[in-house]
Amino acid sequence: MVLNVFFADPTAAVCLQAAEAAVYHIERDFSVGDIAGDMDEPLPLRASLEAGEALRLWCGRRPEDICGLYMLLNCLHKWQTVEADVRLVTLPFWEERPGGVVVISRYWGEKVLAKAAWREYAATEMKLPPSFIIGCALLWRDLQRENAPRRALVDWHLLSVAEDFYDNL
Repeated sequence: MVLNVFFADPTAAVCLQAAEAAVYHIERDFSVGDIAGDMDEPLPLRASLEAGEALRLWCGRRPEDICGLYMLLNCLHKWQTVEADVRLVTLPFWEERPGGVVVISRYWGEKVLAKAAWREYAATEMKLPPSFIIGCALLWRDLQRENAPRRALVDWHLLSVAEDFYDNL
């Protein structure tokens, strides 16, 4: 069995549940606020891994998605489960629709994950190697030590930034 995991994106999680898939939703937005120290761990995911289930992580291109991913991969490292069957589905940068229409999405909630459509996206999953999981866990620990008020994607790198980072935009 595969457990589908979404980060800070309740719309996509609900859509996939409606398609009768097993879903776990990490609701907290880790891109803002205090992330230092011990945090609430998604213990149901640990139990799923220990039961031999695979995790399919659905990750968009927003800071809250990437922060959720890093936080979870840090948990996997902490739980010593970096060898587990963990798969990543990344949101396509763009999709071409009939008539030459191009759709650019930032998060999975912008997609309609109907019964058939989500399987097409899931087919693009990549199994995460332990080295990737460990690397992201170490990056998350750096972010926790910095504990800035906000985290942002800058040139596709997750960085600690000041609270007013987006003000001039």
